[in-house]
Amino acid sequence: MRARAVAALSALTAVAVAPALADFADEEPAKDDMFARAVIDFGSKLDLTVVAEGVERAEQAAILRSLGCDRAQGFYFAEPAAAPPAALAAALVAA
Repeated sequence: MRARAVAALSALTAVAVAPALADFADEEPAKDDMFARAVIDFGSKLDLTVVAEGVERAEQAAILRSLGCDRAQGFYFAEPAAAPPAALAAALVAA
Protein backbone atom coordinates (compact mmCIF):
# COMPACT_ATOMS: atom_id res chain seq x y z
CA MET A 1 0.00 0.00 0.00
CA ARG A 2 2.75 2.46 0.98
CA ALA A 3 4.66 1.81 -2.26
CA ARG A 4 1.51 2.52 -4.29
CA ALA A 5 0.95 5.76 -2.37
CA VAL A 6 4.50 6.92 -3.00
CA ALA A 7 4.15 6.02 -6.68
CA ALA A 8 0.91 8.02 -6.87
CA LEU A 9 2.57 11.05 -5.31
CA SER A 10 5.48 10.71 -7.74
CA ALA A 11 3.02 10.66 -10.62
CA LEU A 12 1.45 13.89 -9.33
CA THR A 13 4.85 15.54 -9.30
CA ALA A 14 5.44 14.37 -12.87
CA VAL A 15 2.33 16.26 -13.99
CA ALA A 16 3.45 19.51 -12.35
CA VAL A 17 1.69 19.44 -8.99
CA ALA A 18 4.84 20.69 -7.23
CA PRO A 19 4.89 24.04 -9.10
CA ALA A 20 1.18 24.40 -8.39
CA LEU A 21 1.87 24.17 -4.66
CA ALA A 22 4.26 27.12 -4.88
CA ASP A 23 1.63 29.18 -6.69
CA PHE A 24 -0.56 29.30 -3.58
CA ALA A 25 1.92 31.16 -1.37
CA ASP A 26 0.51 34.32 0.23
CA GLU A 27 -2.25 35.00 -2.31
CA GLU A 28 -5.30 34.07 -0.24
CA PRO A 29 -4.31 33.08 3.31
CA ALA A 30 -7.54 31.23 4.11
CA LYS A 31 -7.31 29.14 0.93
CA ASP A 32 -3.58 28.65 1.45
CA ASP A 33 -4.26 27.18 4.90
CA MET A 34 -7.00 24.90 3.55
CA PHE A 35 -4.75 23.72 0.75
CA ALA A 36 -1.82 23.11 3.11
CA ARG A 37 -4.11 21.22 5.50
CA ALA A 38 -5.37 19.02 2.65
CA VAL A 39 -1.83 18.16 1.49
CA ILE A 40 -0.64 17.50 5.06
CA ASP A 41 -3.70 15.35 5.83
CA PHE A 42 -3.25 13.43 2.58
CA GLY A 43 0.37 12.64 3.34
CA SER A 44 -0.38 11.77 6.95
CA LYS A 45 -3.20 9.40 6.02
CA LEU A 46 -0.76 7.62 3.72
CA ASP A 47 1.61 7.29 6.69
CA LEU A 48 4.22 9.48 4.98
CA THR A 49 6.48 12.06 6.59
CA VAL A 50 5.27 15.46 5.37
CA VAL A 51 8.02 18.04 4.74
CA ALA A 52 7.26 21.68 3.91
CA GLU A 53 9.85 23.47 1.83
CA GLY A 54 10.45 27.18 1.46
CA VAL A 55 9.48 28.30 4.97
CA GLU A 56 10.67 31.89 5.29
CA ARG A 57 8.78 33.34 8.26
CA ALA A 58 7.88 32.38 11.83
CA GLU A 59 4.15 32.65 11.00
CA GLN A 60 4.52 30.05 8.25
CA ALA A 61 6.35 27.68 10.58
CA ALA A 62 3.69 28.13 13.27
CA ILE A 63 0.83 27.48 10.86
CA LEU A 64 2.49 24.37 9.45
CA ARG A 65 3.16 23.09 12.98
CA SER A 66 -0.49 23.68 13.95
CA LEU A 67 -1.64 21.80 10.84
CA GLY A 68 0.45 18.76 11.78
CA CYS A 69 3.29 19.11 9.28
CA ASP A 70 6.08 16.74 10.34
CA ARG A 71 9.09 18.74 9.18
CA ALA A 72 9.97 21.99 7.47
CA GLN A 73 12.95 23.61 5.86
CA GLY A 74 13.75 27.00 4.45
CA PHE A 75 15.49 30.32 5.11
CA TYR A 76 13.59 30.75 8.39
CA PHE A 77 15.56 27.85 9.84
CA ALA A 78 18.90 28.20 8.04
CA GLU A 79 20.47 29.49 4.86
CA PRO A 80 21.52 26.84 2.33
CA ALA A 81 24.83 25.17 3.15
CA ALA A 82 27.81 25.61 0.89
CA ALA A 83 28.46 22.85 -1.60
CA PRO A 84 30.79 20.16 -0.27
CA PRO A 85 34.31 19.88 -1.70
CA ALA A 86 34.44 17.92 -4.95
CA ALA A 87 36.13 14.91 -3.32
CA LEU A 88 33.39 14.61 -0.70
CA ALA A 89 30.67 15.05 -3.30
CA ALA A 90 32.19 12.29 -5.42
CA ALA A 91 32.40 9.99 -2.40
CA LEU A 92 28.75 10.61 -1.54
CA VAL A 93 27.65 9.86 -5.09
CA ALA A 94 29.71 6.65 -5.16
CA ALA A 95 28.24 5.41 -1.86
